[in-house]
Amino acid sequence: MRGILHEVLPLFPSTPAQSLVSADSATLTTRKFIIRGMVQGVGFRPHLYRLARIHALGGRVANSLAGVELILAGSRAAMDQLIEELLHTPPPGALIASIEEEEIADRVYEGFTIAASLAAGTGTSLAPADFGMCATCEKELLDPANPRHRHPFISCTACGPRFSLLHGLPYDRAQTSMAPFPLCPLCRQEYTDPDSRRFHAEPICCPDCGPQLTLHHQKKNQTDKNGDRAAAILARGGLVAIKGVGGFHVAVDAADHKAVARLRRLKQRPDKPLAVMVRDLAGASTLAHMEPRAEALLTSPVRPIVIMPRKATAPLAALIAPGMTEIGIMLAYTPLHFLLFEQGPAALVMTSLNEPGSPMLTSSTAAVARFGHSCDAVLSHNRTIVSRCDDSVLRMHDEQAIPIRRSRGYAPLPLALPVSGPAILACGAGEKVTICLSRGANAFLSQHLGETASPAGRQGYTEACRHLQGLFKITPQVVAHDLHPDYFSSRFAADQTGCTRIGVQHHHAHIAACMAENNVRHAVLGLALDGTGLGDDNTLWGGEILHCTYRGYRRLAHLAPLAMPGGEAAIKEPWRLALAWLHEQGHDRHGFTFLRDIAEADQETLLHMVDGRLNTPLTSSLGRLFDAVAALINLRRRITFSGQAAMELEMISARDEEGHYPVRMTATAAGQPHVMETDQILAGLCGDIRAGVEQPVLAARFHNSVLRLLCDTVLRLAAEEEISEVACSGGVFQNRLISRGIQKNLGAAGLRVHIHQQVPCNDGGLALGQAAVAAALSGREDPHRQ
Repeated sequence: MRGILHEVLPLFPSTPAQSLVSADSATLTTRKFIIRGMVQGVGFRPHLYRLARIHALGGRVANSLAGVELILAGSRAAMDQLIEELLHTPPPGALIASIEEEEIADRVYEGFTIAASLAAGTGTSLAPADFGMCATCEKELLDPANPRHRHPFISCTACGPRFSLLHGLPYDRAQTSMAPFPLCPLCRQEYTDPDSRRFHAEPICCPDCGPQLTLHHQKKNQTDKNGDRAAAILARGGLVAIKGVGGFHVAVDAADHKAVARLRRLKQRPDKPLAVMVRDLAGASTLAHMEPRAEALLTSPVRPIVIMPRKATAPLAALIAPGMTEIGIMLAYTPLHFLLFEQGPAALVMTSLNEPGSPMLTSSTAAVARFGHSCDAVLSHNRTIVSRCDDSVLRMHDEQAIPIRRSRGYAPLPLALPVSGPAILACGAGEKVTICLSRGANAFLSQHLGETASPAGRQGYTEACRHLQGLFKITPQVVAHDLHPDYFSSRFAADQTGCTRIGVQHHHAHIAACMAENNVRHAVLGLALDGTGLGDDNTLWGGEILHCTYRGYRRLAHLAPLAMPGGEAAIKEPWRLALAWLHEQGHDRHGFTFLRDIAEADQETLLHMVDGRLNTPLTSSLGRLFDAVAALINLRRRITFSGQAAMELEMISARDEEGHYPVRMTATAAGQPHVMETDQILAGLCGDIRAGVEQPVLAARFHNSVLRLLCDTVLRLAAEEEISEVACSGGVFQNRLISRGIQKNLGAAGLRVHIHQQVPCNDGGLALGQAAVAAALSGREDPHRQ
């Protein structure tokens, strides 16, 4: 499809606009065109201006609430040629969803102009995402003869911030946080020059009229025009908080062990992997093994963090990603980043600046107040961040790019719903939260909002919801939410008035999200594998095979229940899961290494809880089973971040090990879900552990056994249900061994397997599924028609 911002994650649902060539093309006429799609903030009006001049057409173009309104006067043949060229060669970053045209009263136009934005009409315009700095601006940034030489805020119609500084639509400077910066004569001349790259580039500025950098250092505010002082502090091993496009990062030299250790203490983040920023692909190639697909992602306008296999020779501090064989890398994407690399370290840890459990800071005042004493410096600027926007993250699964976090560069670009329905607000879940607004068949998934446990997190969630509704001028008629009553998102949904509320089961939403992004319109087997989600029987699910349509589901099979003594405590201390699993399956716990530093009294107390089901919920979660195995083989008994045990289990797995343990499924009474038993997996693990089998082999055999259990069960159910397609969702599919193994094995058996490649398989994509279910239940159109 032509005109898509990038080809790695296609994000727009509409079909390409059709040719508008007229049979009667010699007539002189005046016509109006309404162009919808991603047509604001991407240099669309300047592009049309140049095309109109080339084809000697009069008229005008203006942004509107619908998109772009174009009036052309002149030869119909010339108009046809212009529209054809527009469809085949739109400006970079633009995407045309549709073009509507009508003939209007003839009028004489003196040339062609870009007019002021139109306030009338229906709000169907799309908001542009933030773009990384383009190659042309990079050349100007480094050119001593250029008036924007080393200007930290250089941009043009092809690059720079958009969504993060946008108050409202249409996309005009007055609607952005650049409004307080009046254009100087140089910038105004370029802004009004049709031959300039900055013709109607709304964030345009220069050193004379743009935002300014300020360095808070040694309790004083200092001017740091180009970031040189901050770069020098980084080069000396210092910690610097840096205000970026969507919020504050905190940066240190990625090769400096002491600096990275200090950063971890500041963040209270002892183990969770840290992302690394380098200047260019040459720098990235010294750190990671990169496939062409990864290189394309890194250099795309989105500039996401890409997780790739780490090179053994990478000159990085060991504390960057302890226990991991991979590294998350992104390239510099703002002018300021490039300036920091001129005099700073070759690789920087670049991670969000926030209090634990709270969102990334966006306020310069708050950053100085909270971290000015613990960082060596705070480098800020006086351009307001309207929308907080974390870096997007993808993980390479061989040649596949799997979204882990969809945020800067992707949000709020639209996705497709299976049917057009009422305006919907989908509220997401409890972690990795996003929200989703719909208008017709377009779904606008928010940027990553993160956790909502803290007051700041809840405030950020509420503000993002309000901002998106105002930006797209959507008043929800339906509110979709998770069934878990304790999620803030569920309580938020309950507080919305004048709306129909629809509760959507967690794993149904997961599968619906995968179906929606793959445009699946018929029943599938849904393989939903994650940590935990509340089931319709009020128990904790997470290892599910469902018969799914958008309008409903049946639970066909699930993993055997695993006891969680202490509830949430068992997630943070997986040794509890492992001990409970051993106990309930009748295995002697004595002699296992993972219990050596657990007091006997604590073990007895826990077993008493399990036997009496005292604060010991049961879960069918595969994520929790991974945690239990990581503890059982003495790899990880306690975690410091979500998913740590499962990630480490994947990392150590021996790639050449083909062994597995016996698996079986227990058939149940008609109408009841089958049970995928795990007792033989545990027995095999216990035998191997006592025989002294090494951890990498144990981990690999466990992975192989899980794959065999899941695939055998899916194939049996596919035959019973006469279904040939499988949709895979849930955080477990972030695991390369599981994701690739499922695709390979089921594909070889003749099933079509759908995975996530546009939205995260974790809870970050859940709101899309909630919206899809709500649209199907609320609309008159059947989403499953063939």
